This record gives sequence, structure tokens and C-alpha cells, in this order.
Amino acid sequence: MSQFRNGNLEMMNSAELYDRQEQGFRNFYDAQVSAGVPVYTNQTFDQYLGNVLPSSLLASDTDWQSLLTRTGHVNQHQLSVSGGSEKTTFYISGNYYNELGTVLGTEYQNMDLRANLKHQISDRVTLQTRINAGANRAPNEPLEGQEGTMTQLYNNLPWDPAFEADGTTPYNPLEAGNTWIGNAKSNYFYNKDHQSDITKNMRFGIDLQLDVDITDWMRFSTTNRVGLAGTDWTQLLDKDHQLASFENGRVSQTYTYDQSFLTSNLLNLEHRIGDHSFAGILGQEYNYLTSSFTGAVGMDLAGDLSALSAAGSPKSVAGNSTETGFSSYFGQVDYNYQGKYFLVSSVRRDASSRFGANNRWATFYSVGASWNVNRENFLKDATWIDLLKIRTSYGTTGNANIAPYLSLGTYSFTSNSTYNGLSGARPARRENPDLTWEMAYTTNLGLEFSMFNRINIEVDYYNRVNKNLLQNVPLSASSGFASQQRNVGSVRNRGLDVSITTVNLDGAIRWETNFNVNINKNKVLALNQGEDIASGQMRIREGLPMRYFYMKEWAGADPQTGDPLWVRWEDAEGNLIHGADKTEPATISTTNTYNAASNLFVSSAYPDFTGGIRNDLFYKNFSLSVLANYAVGQSIYFSHRERIDSDNNSTNQNQMKLQGDWVRWENPGDIATHPRLLSGGSASNGTSSRYLEDASYFRIQNVRLDYAFPEKVYKFSGLRIYLSMDNLAVFTKFSGGDPDVNMENPVIAQSANSARFSPTRKILLGVSFDL
Repeated sequence: MSQFRNGNLEMMNSAELYDRQEQGFRNFYDAQVSAGVPVYTNQTFDQYLGNVLPSSLLASDTDWQSLLTRTGHVNQHQLSVSGGSEKTTFYISGNYYNELGTVLGTEYQNMDLRANLKHQISDRVTLQTRINAGANRAPNEPLEGQEGTMTQLYNNLPWDPAFEADGTTPYNPLEAGNTWIGNAKSNYFYNKDHQSDITKNMRFGIDLQLDVDITDWMRFSTTNRVGLAGTDWTQLLDKDHQLASFENGRVSQTYTYDQSFLTSNLLNLEHRIGDHSFAGILGQEYNYLTSSFTGAVGMDLAGDLSALSAAGSPKSVAGNSTETGFSSYFGQVDYNYQGKYFLVSSVRRDASSRFGANNRWATFYSVGASWNVNRENFLKDATWIDLLKIRTSYGTTGNANIAPYLSLGTYSFTSNSTYNGLSGARPARRENPDLTWEMAYTTNLGLEFSMFNRINIEVDYYNRVNKNLLQNVPLSASSGFASQQRNVGSVRNRGLDVSITTVNLDGAIRWETNFNVNINKNKVLALNQGEDIASGQMRIREGLPMRYFYMKEWAGADPQTGDPLWVRWEDAEGNLIHGADKTEPATISTTNTYNAASNLFVSSAYPDFTGGIRNDLFYKNFSLSVLANYAVGQSIYFSHRERIDSDNNSTNQNQMKLQGDWVRWENPGDIATHPRLLSGGSASNGTSSRYLEDASYFRIQNVRLDYAFPEKVYKFSGLRIYLSMDNLAVFTKFSGGDPDVNMENPVIAQSANSARFSPTRKILLGVSFDL
């Protein structure tokens, strides 16, 4: 069972929204009367209000969040069989997962099959085969932006009906004569009867591994894998759907087919001479991937048929295919002396077809050493020390995570390139034959310390510098191209990882705790010619973290007038300057005019530190585990609040209730977080740090209680029952649904895919056993 959770986000009902908008319209009316505007001085406020906000709206109070959510459920079943003989063993398992989401229209089905077969051909030769297959299916949201179901949860007005007066017929916002006040004329209950949008994925992989013990100290292993994957997306929008009514219905289909081949060949060597132990690996790998895509869109559908052939008119056809190859040669040498001193060194040579012809190959290396101090004679009497190890390493790795062909000068075949009905192409990308690997140079220092068989501490310091970053660099208009993929700039990540595991009790009740924390500091060391890179609500600049918010800085509400205030920087001549100008301000003040405020570097998105804590308790046949994680100091730009916390600038969207420590300005002298309500607008809801929130949180991620039966029950052995709860609670001041976001894109916007609710609380009851 799963339950929908809103986090701290609460939306207004009909009466609350009406009262709020009434105050906003009153403030606007009073301002117009004070300014002597005739159209307002010639009518009373009640007359004005009756035109813009009739009291008849209170007759409707649609609870969109209750209507669009439900109690979900999860069904998961796994069955495995194993057996064999002295020389041949097998293992087969199947898994089925079916989840009905807590938001209407969300569900997911997945099936997996795994089979392993191992046969010992001789004392020195073993053959293994592994097969993995699976398929999944999920519906999609065809509507984007504020029309999507996820956004309807919050934006749709309580004054707009979901159903006709009969309570069952879905209300059509676009039908002539129907009234719909909301800005997004979208009703899920009407849309769902006129749309179908499904994605199906299939995958299959087979591995063949041959292990040969050539001698007692030399072993050869070859693994060869073939993988197949396919994606089928079909969308059907009939003639009554808001996206396809002008096309008399639309059907879209795409097919993606991927193939991969991997061969990995390893020669392992191990040898011991007295107190000296040696081990080595020589290896070669080759990976080939190919992908093809075909898609088509048709219009003028015959009934509700979903086949492309049922379309009366073609709209578009698209297709492409890509190939990528990786080749690697590598070696590694390990050495240890008496189990005290350890050395390891590796080198590899890699090539990728994704890079330019001049720089496809790169060399990577690493060296490391460790010392088991507790095995030294000077600590032989310190029996309370279980382990004391010091370790260090330095090495390089490469990143080739870019799309194929970005190093090549390519042409694009589009409808804009056709001439006289004939297919044509135009230059689409400027070549860069020198494009190469992004390199990471990493230094690690670590300490492991265990004592009394109860306490284990691990501390790791790291310093990683990424150079030759793979970036899309803007080009001048005279080049004829918008941008080019290049290796520019460098970024440093420096931090500390600490993990502490303790046995707090070790008797009838055993209690174990693991606590971990990560502190990471990110800094941009260099950019292309030192130039900033604009990135939505953020800006990348040398000397700052990679993800740094750049926007107008909110200064609160004016205590005397209730006007919104933002920070303004000026130079010595009184001219407006911005943070991007790289000029120190002569004067810093505030302004109530949005466009007169400065755009400034406001805050890093990254947290000060993150981590988790896990507690495990054991008593007889019972076990209880509690897992929690946390983040402190991270920032999220809650862009959706620009619409749902808008001071009545957006009167055609529902509004969120004020949080516990938020205050609305009402009278002169008020110290408030929110300016006065003013329907008609003051740009108070423009992009600014007003909606930039501290998203620190502590989440109880999972609680699980197990009971293992001590003896065989009927024909069942290893019988175990468990109760598990996911996302039990989240403690945060963040005003939205979920503060745990991808910190490389910490913006929660008004769209079908980025509007987020708090993760569902799942309660699972399960049983496992052997036959």
C-alpha cells in the first residue's frame, strides 16, 4: 500500500482563495481610486468586485488534490530455483513488479528473468552462461507545462468543476459555452478518455564466460556479451483532445532498437615468494553499441484506431542511427609484504569513437599504497586494536559521456532544407577533430581504525580535479553555428567522507549503528577564456561552485508600504550594474521596481554536508532496521511558487497557504516575508531569491521489521515474514513536496515532469521461504 504525501505544501480551498483574492482586488481598487482613475471612482468596490470576483464562485469547491490522488499499491513476486550435479549447477529466477501510483494515471509494471548455468568441463576449465531478460510498461503524461496532471494537482482552481452537474460526466473546459476560470484549460478526467500514451521497453542479454586455470598461478578468463533492447512509444490523441482537435486526431509512434557487444579478456597472475606476494592482471576489452530510431506522426484519424495506417494524412517522419565503439588495453600489478605493506599500480589505454580523429586515444594510470600498522611489532601488545590501516592513492580517469558524432562536421536533413520537393541538407555542426577525453585527477588519503570488536571508523580525504571539461561552447554569429563541443575549463571537488560503525549492545539484544557524512566543496577553476556561462536560474563563474544561483536578490516587503523590495547595485555614476559585470558596487540599496534591481550571485545549490544513519537491532528471531538520510545547507529554487505564491499576480491559478513562519504584510510597520496582496500586479512574483529555499532535510527512508521462523514450517524452510515502510517521515522547512532533488538541476518548476510531490509512503508486507 502507498499513500500520497504533499510534504509541507497545502493549497487553498474555495473560501480561502476567495478571501485572499478579494483583499488583493480591494488593494488594487483603492490604489486606482487614490490615483483618480475614472473607471474606478465611478463605481463602488462591491460593484467592481462583482465583475471581477462574483460571490457565485463560492458555490463550487473542487478538491483537485483529493480527486487526482488515490491509495496506491505494490505487488512484487519473486521465484527462484537452483540445483544441479557435481559438475553442473543452475540458477533460475523470475521477478514481477506491479505498482499503481498514488497520482491518477501513474503506474508501472516490470518483469525480469535471470538464468545462470555453470559447467565444469575439466579440473581446469569452467564454462558459464548468464541470461538476463526483462520488459516493462508505463503510461506517460502527454501534456506539458501547466496542463499536465501533476501540475493540475496544485494549479487548478477550486471554482472549476471536474465533472458536469450529474457528477459522472467529465467537464470539458474547451467546449463552447462552458466556463473555466483557470489559466490551464485542462481537466484530467476529460483528457483521459481522449488520450493514450504508453511506453514499452524490452531487453535481453546473454553472457558466455570461459575460465581456464593454465597453471596454479596463471588463469585466463574471457567474457563475451550480446545485448538487445527496444523501446516502443505510442501516443493516440483523438479529435476531441485539446492537443489534436485542430488535426482531427493524431497518432505518434517511435521505435528504438539498440544492440551491444562486449568482449573482455583477462589474464590473471598470482605468485608468492616467501613473505612477498605478487598479483597481476593483463586485459583487453572492446565494446560496440549501435542504436536506431524510427518515428512517424499521422493526422486525421479514423475513429479510435491507433495504427499509423489509420491516419488520413502524414505529419512527419523521422529516423536516425548511431554507432559507438570503445577499445581498451590495461594492466595492473599488486604487491604486499607480510600482509603489512601493500602497493598497487595500474595503467590503461582507452579509445572512443566519440572523440575527434586526432585524440581518440588516452592513457590513464593509478598508484596506491596501504600500511596495516596494527601488524607491526610495536603494536603487538595492543590487543584492543583490531585494525589500523593507512592508505593513499593517486590516479586519473576519463569521461566520454557525450553523444556520438559531436566531433564531426555534420549535416541535417529537415523540412527546412528541402528544395523544389527534393530532399536537402544543411550544415548542422562544426567539426572539432581535437575533441578528446575529459580527465579527472584524483588524490585519496584514508584511515581505517577498528577497536574492541565494537567500533570501526573510516575517514577518507579526496581531491579531484576535472580538466578538459566537455562543454558546449557558444560561437559567434559570424561562424554560422550556434555552438561547438570543446574541451574547456576545469572543476575541483575536495571533500571528506567519514563512516562510523558501532556495536552498542551485544547480548540478548544486539544493536548496531552506522553513521556516515560527506563534506564536499566544489569550485570552478577555469572556463573558456574566463567567460561566465549562463544556465537558466544559475550562472557558472570561475572561483564559485559549479551550481550557483544568479538572479535578483529578494529584500522582503517594505515595512511602511508593503511593496516588494529587491537589491540594487550602482556604480559611482549611479548606473545599474549586475553581478555578471565583475564590478564592485559603489552603492547598494533596495528598489520596489523589479526591472531596476540587479541580477546577482546569490547562493550555491550544493549542500554543506550530506549523509545517513542506520540502526539494526536483533532479538532472538526478530530484527529491526531503521535507515535515515539527511542533507544540510542545500538550496532549491522553487520556481512553481512564482505561480502558486504570487501575491495575487496570478489570479487564475490556485494558491498555496502560508507556511508557519511566513507573514503577509497588512499594515504600516509590519515586518513581513510576503508583500501586500495586489491583484493587477507588481512583478513581486518575478524570478528572484524570494523563491530560493533552504532545502535541508532529515528523512526516515525505511523501517523494516523481520521475523525468521526458527524451524521448518510444514514444507517451508527459511520462512521469513517482514513489514517494511518507506518514506515514513521527512523533517524539513522546505515549503514544497520533496527537498531531495538532483543538485545538478535544483529547480522545481511548473511542468508535468518537474512538479514534484513528496515521495509516497509505502507499506509493504512480505513473506519469503524455500521449498
